[in-house]
Amino acid sequence: MAKEKRTAVTRAAPRGIMPPAISTWEDADRVLAGVAECRQALARIKADLEGRIDTAKAVAKEYSAEYAAREAAALAALEAFTRAHESDLEGRSQALLHGRIGLRRATRIVLKRTVKFVLDALHARGWNDCVRIREEVDKEVLDHYTDDDLKKIGCARVTEDLFFAETDEVRL
Repeated sequence: MAKEKRTAVTRAAPRGIMPPAISTWEDADRVLAGVAECRQALARIKADLEGRIDTAKAVAKEYSAEYAAREAAALAALEAFTRAHESDLEGRSQALLHGRIGLRRATRIVLKRTVKFVLDALHARGWNDCVRIREEVDKEVLDHYTDDDLKKIGCARVTEDLFFAETDEVRL
């Protein structure tokens, strides 16, 4: 069975849902009222869901607060102990019955001056590989060019009529 090609203008009805028959503007208005009813119901369901999620997050935060505080205190004590007994470590860590504790070597770069100063210094030395530059096509600027110019760079201006449905919430 061949798939139907869908465009931005035509939408397929979900499986099992028959699209309403529309043959007059009155039918279209009746169906639009149904769309508004569906949107309101979906908004209520989403608001209820978000409320339940917020409540669940608050409950989880309350239940987990004690464990998070105990974990932080235990890790701080373990770090202090490990640093005080660094000479006793077998290499950089110590295997224990319930896991392993130790010290990992970590190196990071810190900027001791402003970002602008460091960027200027990098450019002055030609260290451009140390500067991130994200390039992307600016379609808003391209919109000011002619269709011929767009064609030369592998672009095209496409104009299409996109369907929309605005419901009047006040009338419902």
